[in-house]
Amino acid sequence: MRNLNHTLLSLTLTFIFSIPALTAQDSLIIYARENGLDSMLAYQLATQVPNVAYSEPERGREQAKEALELAQNLNSYYLMGSAYNGWGIYYDIAGKLDSAIVAYTKAIENLKKYQGKQKGVLGSPYNNLGLIYHQIGDLKKALQNYLLAKEQFEESGIAVYTANALGNIALIYQDQEDYDEALKIQRKVLEIRKNTDDGYGITASYVNIADLYNLTGKNQDSSLYYYRKAIQWKEALPDYRGLAIIYNNLAAMAYPHHLKEAESHYLKALGFLRKIDDNSLSIGNYRGLARVYAQLGRLEKAQLYIDSAITFATNIEADQELAKNYNVQITIDSLSQDEPALLQHWPLAYYWNNKVQRENFSEELAMARSRFETAQREEELLQSRAQLAETAAEVARKEVRLKSRQNWIIGLAALLLLVLIAVFFFRRQQKLKEKQLTAEADLREAQAREEAQKNLDKERKRIGRELHDNVGGKIYTIVNSLDYLGLKHQELQEKGELDKLSEQARVVMADLRETIWVMSEEVISVDDISEKLKEFMAKYETVYAGSCQVNVSGNGRQQVGPEKALAVFRVCQEAFQNAVKHAACDHFSIQITVAEDGLQLRIEDDGKGFDAGLERSGSYGLKNMKERVTENHGEFKLDSEPGKGTVIEMGLPLKGLRPVERSA
Repeated sequence: MRNLNHTLLSLTLTFIFSIPALTAQDSLIIYARENGLDSMLAYQLATQVPNVAYSEPERGREQAKEALELAQNLNSYYLMGSAYNGWGIYYDIAGKLDSAIVAYTKAIENLKKYQGKQKGVLGSPYNNLGLIYHQIGDLKKALQNYLLAKEQFEESGIAVYTANALGNIALIYQDQEDYDEALKIQRKVLEIRKNTDDGYGITASYVNIADLYNLTGKNQDSSLYYYRKAIQWKEALPDYRGLAIIYNNLAAMAYPHHLKEAESHYLKALGFLRKIDDNSLSIGNYRGLARVYAQLGRLEKAQLYIDSAITFATNIEADQELAKNYNVQITIDSLSQDEPALLQHWPLAYYWNNKVQRENFSEELAMARSRFETAQREEELLQSRAQLAETAAEVARKEVRLKSRQNWIIGLAALLLLVLIAVFFFRRQQKLKEKQLTAEADLREAQAREEAQKNLDKERKRIGRELHDNVGGKIYTIVNSLDYLGLKHQELQEKGELDKLSEQARVVMADLRETIWVMSEEVISVDDISEKLKEFMAKYETVYAGSCQVNVSGNGRQQVGPEKALAVFRVCQEAFQNAVKHAACDHFSIQITVAEDGLQLRIEDDGKGFDAGLERSGSYGLKNMKERVTENHGEFKLDSEPGKGTVIEMGLPLKGLRPVERSA
């Protein structure tokens, strides 16, 4: 865990944006806007995105959007590359890593077309793309992009950025526990930073080298030496946050064998944190002090610090920190032999530890929503029963009135009239009873349908969880293992077989994610399907040089059931892959038309086409497409001739589904 924390810190320190330098001030933006300097405004807006996105995400998004619109109007590849790089940083900060990858890829594509004199313009997006792959654990792609960034920065002659790229490469080796190679690179980074008088970078190198010595556990004296060197630099800056991090690391080294020394370091770190009011870093500091005081037997003081750590973690909704804090809390409860407190805190520790081990917490939200909808359905059933009871009461009242009328008629009419009236009332009562029986049967049928739907929803969610937690996890492990083998065994990497297996596993993982996405939703809007198709096709942009479009006409908020949504997505996916792999088309388009009673799709490409009347043995793609549509009671039509492209038309009925309501 300490290794991971140092890695995340170093990734933050070496995050690069500018092409080639990070200089963006509000005054420059105001000046450019007032004087109509659109080129300057676009560049300044794009480069200021990381400065504002961390504290004001919405403002960062708006700046990235405005920068891209200006760049596109100016038709400048350099400015469009800068704008897409800004978009990537915003998506990274927002946690939308797939979108960040797409944005950085588009930045690289535009900057490759740039014909200006500026050198090394691709360094920033390559470096940032490497950071994304580093975060998601794809170390092979991360290393590839870091190396490309290093080449670009070397070409630009900006030694500081070259050092940053090398530092990121060192972190790859550190993650692989190749500490000797990581240490060798970090020393080279330190030398470059010393030659450029990069004070902040020099202190970062000292901390990274000290961390590596600490991780190996072989040379604690060297680790302490570099920590002290870093302290001297950071005191001169001064950098209170950096000083707090170093003293926290020194305290962690001293614990648990030198408790007094650990206490002293933690208290020094706390003093710096109070100067900058950094609640996030204070959480770990308070937790460390609580552990030290618990081991020293000063349980009251330990309780005070762990209370503060829990409060700060709760305020910033830091789930992982809460899990660690409650682990320390139950240790304090055990040492103080406070059984009521232990019984109170043990479930909380279990809850937070269990929560952070999962990729997300959407299952509980889905269950809560299911319970809410179930309660609504039960209320509707109660209302139906009340209406049925009212109907029965009305029938009883009518029967009373009819009997009174019958007695009055009996007194006035002859035997024949009496018989006719008796027959009339008998038939009337039979109809009322039939109506009541029909209503009861309808109610039972509605209850049966409701129960069947609940069981179906439960089974669908169970399968989705099983696919995600079991199959998805195993595939992800296979991918990482293949990448790791590729890095460790040069011979296997040169043959390319591992890359093929890795790519196939990633395709399976992507298909699995798409299936889980559909299975986890009860209804999906047409707009959601459209966006998912765009994301899918964007993944092929580096391979497919043509244009691809997805257009929606009509009400895009129209709901579609999960089965139909999956059918639409898979048919479009198969058609696009056929067009890219076999048809060699220049243009591919999907037109989705939403009508009141159904969806109409037209999928068209201008590729080589084929004879649709020929039977193709061993080819199941077209057959599967048609079966998916017909299984959902739709219509499927394919028209293609050699040299004339391919057109697929399909229609799917939508029975009684309402448009999705979205809040503003």
